[in-house]
Formats: sequence, C-alpha cells, structure tokens
Amino acid sequence: SWKKSIATVSDTGVVTAKKCGITNITVRVDGNSFVFQVEVVPQRAIDARGNGYNIMYSSSYSQARRMSVGYYDCSSLVFRAYGCDTGLLGGIPTWAPTAASMASHLERTGKVISYHGLSASQLRIGDLIFYSAPYNNGRYKNIYHVSMYYGGGYRLEKPLRYYYPEGNIVMIARPIK
Repeated sequence: SWKKSIATVSDTGVVTAKKCGITNITVRVDGNSFVFQVEVVPQRAIDARGNGYNIMYSSSYSQARRMSVGYYDCSSLVFRAYGCDTGLLGGIPTWAPTAASMASHLERTGKVISYHGLSASQLRIGDLIFYSAPYNNGRYKNIYHVSMYYGGGYRLEKPLRYYYPEGNIVMIARPIK
C-alpha cells in the first residue's frame, strides 16, 4: 500500500521523498499495473554505504593495522564509512572504537532498534548489525563483530554477503534516523 507520508508522486510521475521508510507505488500503464517498492533513507546513510564499499574494495583486512591507510577491520570500516564521527559512533577522531564499544555508545544514545535479528525488510541502508561470540570475550554483550546493512538483502562484507537474522545477532542500531 502507498504511504503518502513516505513518498509522493506527481502527475508527471516524479517521486518525491517525504520521510524515511518503505512504501509501494503502483503505476498503471496501458491497462497494466506495476508495483514498485520505494525505500527512503537519509543521504548520509547512502553515503556511508558507498564510503564503506570503496574502503573495503581499495584496502586489505587487518586488525593489527586497522587505522592505517589501506587497511581496515569491521569497526574501523564502519567508523570511517560514517566519516569518523565520534558523536555518532564513539571513539576518538583518529581511532575507531571496537565493535563492542560502538554498540555500547549507540545504546547509550538511543539508536538501538532491536536486540535480535530482524527480517531484511525491516532494515535500512546504513543500519549496524552487532554479533556476539558464543563465549565470554569480556566485551560488551560479548560482541566481536559489526556489519553494515548494504541494502537489497546484503550486508557490507568482502564479498557482499546475504543478510539473514542469525541467532548470534545481539543488537541492531540505526545511527541515522
């Protein structure tokens, strides 16, 4: 169903975003109907997705060198993708927080949308998915990994990986609402 609070369509077919969310728009042409799903997300989340993708495919994975040019790990990838924004993700401008510290910061700042896996249809581009270890690793909620939702059912991993609501997801946060 079409939610005009999310997007509107002009008489000439121009779609205008109104607020974040997902809606279906039905187009009727020559007696045929076509339904298109429209997702409205903040430009900053779209930019973070693109930044993350570019960092990931122009660099090598290394926890030891995570903040060095040409390298990344999961949390430094997310941190850099969002422009090293310490107010948004925690840390300090020159050093990314761990995935666990990032999750703790997002919880303190009211950005958590779930404490378990959600269906992909409930996620938005730029959402952060936190995974826990099956053992006590001494970190917040035993978190050992963070991944960004890429959109279209995928998460930002090298290579892009299909997202599914695994049992070890302990938190999903939406840094940009």
